[in-house]
Amino acid sequence: MTTLFNLNLKKKTGVIYYSNKNIIRKFSIDSQKRKLINELNGFNWYLGEYRRKIKKIKFKSKHNQKHNYIDYPLIKATKIPFWKTLSENREYIQILLDHYLKVWPKKNLIAYHGDLTIGNVLFDNNYSPIVIDWEFFKKRECWGLDICHLLISSIVLPTLAKNKTYIPSSELQLFKEIWKNFFYGKKLIYLEDPIQYLKKLNKKISKPKKNDFIFKITKQQKKQLLEIINNND
Repeated sequence: MTTLFNLNLKKKTGVIYYSNKNIIRKFSIDSQKRKLINELNGFNWYLGEYRRKIKKIKFKSKHNQKHNYIDYPLIKATKIPFWKTLSENREYIQILLDHYLKVWPKKNLIAYHGDLTIGNVLFDNNYSPIVIDWEFFKKRECWGLDICHLLISSIVLPTLAKNKTYIPSSELQLFKEIWKNFFYGKKLIYLEDPIQYLKKLNKKISKPKKNDFIFKITKQQKKQLLEIINNND
């Protein structure tokens, strides 16, 4: 039996579940194969680091070049809604921050997921995270930029989902605490204005403006965030 999970006509990709094979197939209806190959390269990089630094896992992926699809093993896990607030997802966010510190090398330039949000992470029964959807993978980008993207998305996406132009003060206070704990003392080129940095980068890696939350951040939300990010207290 097969089940179509998703068909994105804008991205020209889809996801099918094959219950008899216990696989998830991600396919492209575009003649261009670059996106799927890039995703496979990113996922394989991640699995290699995961196996080496955390535990041996048996996940394998297979790319069919002729028909332009990737088969992934079925992973029994929980997916956290991106529209839940930062305070609701705090535990999962912290687990993911710790996971990043364990898996990603501590180098100035490292692998970059390119779209790290809570919605692109699976959590197994032991709350261990598995990062998926490596479509915008880059081999070399600034350390910590994925976490920058994750934290900003975790406070902005729930606000946008409720059609609010501002971020509640309680959420801002929690964002400040988590942001400072992770980035304290770090001198990274994107930290002065991470929103503008991500906008420029996302244009280069062809993330559509209509779908990318970073281009939907309101002026008031950006002002709120930058005041916290640039406050050294």
